[in-house]
Amino acid sequence: MAKRKQSNQFSFVSSLHLFALAYFTTYILGTILIRVGLACNNQNMNMWGSMMIHLFSPIIAVLISSQFSIGIIGTISVVLATSIASSNTNIASAFIVYLCVVIVTWIMHFVEDIIPFKLFLCPIIALIIGTMIHIISPYIGWVITYIISFINGLNGLNVVLMGMLIALFVGMLSITPFTIMTISSLFVLNGLGLGAALSGVMSFSIGIGLMTLQSGDIGDGIAVLFGTPLLQFSNILSNPITLIPPIVSSLVSGAMSTTIFKIHSTLDAVSLGNCGWFGLIDTVNTMGLQYWIVVVICDILVPIIVNYTMLSILKKSGKLRKIDFYIEK
Repeated sequence: MAKRKQSNQFSFVSSLHLFALAYFTTYILGTILIRVGLACNNQNMNMWGSMMIHLFSPIIAVLISSQFSIGIIGTISVVLATSIASSNTNIASAFIVYLCVVIVTWIMHFVEDIIPFKLFLCPIIALIIGTMIHIISPYIGWVITYIISFINGLNGLNVVLMGMLIALFVGMLSITPFTIMTISSLFVLNGLGLGAALSGVMSFSIGIGLMTLQSGDIGDGIAVLFGTPLLQFSNILSNPITLIPPIVSSLVSGAMSTTIFKIHSTLDAVSLGNCGWFGLIDTVNTMGLQYWIVVVICDILVPIIVNYTMLSILKKSGKLRKIDFYIEK
């Protein structure tokens, strides 16, 4: 049989973009559906949302393997490997599945057309790799736990520094493949610290969402604003200057959250973050409906003003262009 031509070279950045698309269409949309189902007391919506979240592993496997010209047997092998890797309910489970997909896809990219008996050997190789990742996944969790422990240690600082630094670091984590939804359970911050964490998440989502709207695609902007800024992760890697507006915004809103407004939040609210803005709703419910204006000012209006101001400065200086925010689909 003639060797199949490889039409695409494996790219780490492209794989991260596909990870973001898979995460948005499963975890984010599924979570929104569950929350709406709970509000409407609709069990079917809860069930559909849970099913969407569980589809993350096969969807990212198919997306990445097909993007990089992996054949049918190779794709099936990647899906099989993720079924093993995802069986561990470890923190950052989405990232661990992504890691498994990348490694197996990269190997299949080279060996699928040259090994004999590929109907047997490709799945066996994939299952071995999936098992190895399943075994080492707790150690990956330790690394993430160490990072979160550092953030938890900020809880004892002066309230101004605490608010600024927690907002900054949690906001930065919210745009990484670790995904805030799958690691937020590790936070042991007090209510004030969690309020600052939510300010950081909202600063980054609003800032990156405003930048996305500059591309001219309103749908992409809404997906970032009410979904996840992770959709722009590959563009951020290409042009790190895009982080300046949300970084400044997180420092400002984080300090205001702990000093002026004294916003108290919860783990669930931080986990949800800007996903449907349910994190803000949960925070208002926690503090009391009479505090809604405080949450809106600190976590919506301040990030909009600061991010828009910084974005305007960077655009006028020629550091940012519309093309920098385009999301490839």
